[in-house]
Amino acid sequence: MDKIIQNRLFYDFYGELLTKHQQEVLDLYYDEDLSLAEIADRLKLSRQGVYDIIKRSNQALKNYEKTLGLVSNEIKRRDRLNSINGKIKRVLKSDKLNEESKKILKESIQELEKIAN
Repeated sequence: MDKIIQNRLFYDFYGELLTKHQQEVLDLYYDEDLSLAEIADRLKLSRQGVYDIIKRSNQALKNYEKTLGLVSNEIKRRDRLNSINGKIKRVLKSDKLNEESKKILKESIQELEKIAN
């Protein structure tokens, strides 16, 4: 997984565990896509200070994931749901199903899609 996407996912799951200052810096960095210099200017910090906050914050998020595993569990859960969804869609294409079975499978797909999202 791309490191930026991974860090963003960790932030989405564990961001509330960071200090308000760390959250503010990461919000500017990830959500507003500001450069280190722009963040430094806005928060009256040095560019190096911003870099250090981002680096320490991402390391803290990584440690939370290592301990709690919420992101990896969510990815596995979505993969399983998508796999089940795909299998049901393949079965639906079969000519051997009656209309009631097709209706049940279509409802199951709708429920899986709700859960996955």
